[in-house]
Amino acid sequence: IQNRKGKSFGYQVLGFGAGGGAPVFELDYLIIAGGGGGGNNNAGGGGAGGYRTSFPGGTQLGFQGSTSYTVTVGAGGGQTAAGTNSSFGYNDGTFLATGGGKGGSDNNSGQPGGSAGGAGGGGGSPPPGGSGNAGGFSPPEGNDSGSGTNSVPQRTGGGGGGASAVGGNASPTVCGSGGNGSASSITASSVTRAGGGGGGSRTPGTPGSGGSGGAGGGSSGTGGNGSANTGSGAGGGQSTGGTGGTGFVVIRGPNANTFSVSPGTNTVTPSGSDTIATFTVSGTFEVS
Repeated sequence: IQNRKGKSFGYQVLGFGAGGGAPVFELDYLIIAGGGGGGNNNAGGGGAGGYRTSFPGGTQLGFQGSTSYTVTVGAGGGQTAAGTNSSFGYNDGTFLATGGGKGGSDNNSGQPGGSAGGAGGGGGSPPPGGSGNAGGFSPPEGNDSGSGTNSVPQRTGGGGGGASAVGGNASPTVCGSGGNGSASSITASSVTRAGGGGGGSRTPGTPGSGGSGGAGGGSSGTGGNGSANTGSGAGGGQSTGGTGGTGFVVIRGPNANTFSVSPGTNTVTPSGSDTIATFTVSGTFEVS
């Protein structure tokens, strides 16, 4: 468990509840779900995990003081498997982001998710892309994916959706590229995360590139994996799809507060007048 204390500016502390209960602190957050796995056999790329943030300038969330909240960091999906949700408790219940959609395999349409997985190539009608923002949130947590083709012999797959862009549609010879991720400086430096995976196909099709933010590229063999703790989608592969990147959670507030996290793999660090709690694995969070 790690703690930091100090002065802070600009974050609101709400009033005490009836009977002198603990105060509620309004804090910023970034939450990214696990990325979707890539498909195999004329495959689509995996979609990025849902991406939701208040930083900078968005609506913060309230956390009751001296209360332990569970934080879940979503796992990336394996081959043709969706990523899993990330979530954390807060004063009004549970806040979550939806796992990325899995990449479609031969003749399968794109699969829904935080961002959708790309469609596989097909022998019949070109499979359509899938829908992102599976949680129905406003603003949206992700984007749609790209469509596949029924070209012969390639049958190219579509790109997975990313946090800031839709996945690319496949052409008869080139697979769809993954949608780009989104940049955030909530951790004190700008980092792009949650890109969509590139589509794959059989030779002689050209595989699609992964979107910015750590996504895996497509392949005519084994698709690339999404980078850890980015929530990025995996690339589709002709023989084997890649594995999506694990999720990521950050909670940021003034260093007049004390933050506590567990287990020790997670960290609490000062940044100017603020303190940043970073979760790379599931654990707990408390503020006082």
